[in-house]
Amino acid sequence: MQKSIIAKGFVIGIIVLFIGVSVIPNVLAQVDNVSNAEDIVLTSKVYGSNGFKSKIVSVTQDQYNEIETLFDSIQKSIDEKTTTDELIVIFHDAVVTLDKYHLFPNEMGIKQVQKLVINGMQNSNNNKNLKNFIQRKTLDKDSYDNVLCLTVGRTDETIFVGGPMVMGLIILMRYLSNNFGMPVFYNLATLLGVLSGFNPLPLLHFVNIGDHSGRPIIPANGWLATVGLKGVKTWNDHLYGTFNDLGPLLGIIGFTGFHLYNPIGKHFYLGSSLLVKVTEY
Repeated sequence: MQKSIIAKGFVIGIIVLFIGVSVIPNVLAQVDNVSNAEDIVLTSKVYGSNGFKSKIVSVTQDQYNEIETLFDSIQKSIDEKTTTDELIVIFHDAVVTLDKYHLFPNEMGIKQVQKLVINGMQNSNNNKNLKNFIQRKTLDKDSYDNVLCLTVGRTDETIFVGGPMVMGLIILMRYLSNNFGMPVFYNLATLLGVLSGFNPLPLLHFVNIGDHSGRPIIPANGWLATVGLKGVKTWNDHLYGTFNDLGPLLGIIGFTGFHLYNPIGKHFYLGSSLLVKVTEY
């Protein structure tokens, strides 16, 4: 009886703590002056445990082409033999290159962005419990394409959602209940417990891949690559997010890292994700 009370108290405490610290701040975008009418204006965002910080910056056409080339070179470097450690080095180098274009919020240094991009993937001790939990509960399912994975992509028709917290909690609880087959609050407390060394707050960052605002549904064009617990998974051309039981075209849950987009709707992103589920045709 006493153990049951303690367990229930732990669950309630975890949930209250999660609610108390997971509010995503309303951040005004920093703006760099546009120096030339022919420059391309970009919006960059860095997602982390305190929500996200954003910045509006202008680059020349040549610089924009170099950014595109950088992301495409990362895609080409990924094959079925790519390991997480190899991709971490590539991601670290990419952050250094991106910093040359002054894309990160002014108060964020290279090392801080690098840390958010890999989000603890390098620390095996922090991730051991989480990996064991996910392998035991989820890798035997076909509900997702990759788990706890480094993520890089260049797509259009893509929407990043950084909250609100209440919606995030509802989606998470629905997902846990649907897939783990245990009481939802027990699932939430268990997952948050094993995530303590990984960072539970990015679970509030979601990515929709494709556009469902009209009919017919419009796919995202481009490519997406992940390296995680289910190996190397890549998608090309026409993509849809397929967490259909959680939301239309939801493709990524728990994203942290770097996101860049231009006025015509092309998105570049480099980071890590808890769960990814995407299809192509």
